[in-house]
Amino acid sequence: MDTLSSTAHTRDTRSQELMCPLSDEEANMLFVAKCEDLKRLPTEVQRDRFVRLLR
Repeated sequence: MDTLSSTAHTRDTRSQELMCPLSDEEANMLFVAKCEDLKRLPTEVQRDRFVRLLR
């Protein structure tokens, strides 16, 4: 593997690590934290959209 393809492979592996799927509980905790920052309660539809975006 040459240097360029090795670098691309490393970058690809890192992006896969960053995009690992969250559990429902983890996604929910992130959503609650975000809503607390916004100072308002989320609707169920907003929560579902947020969870889909995280995955």
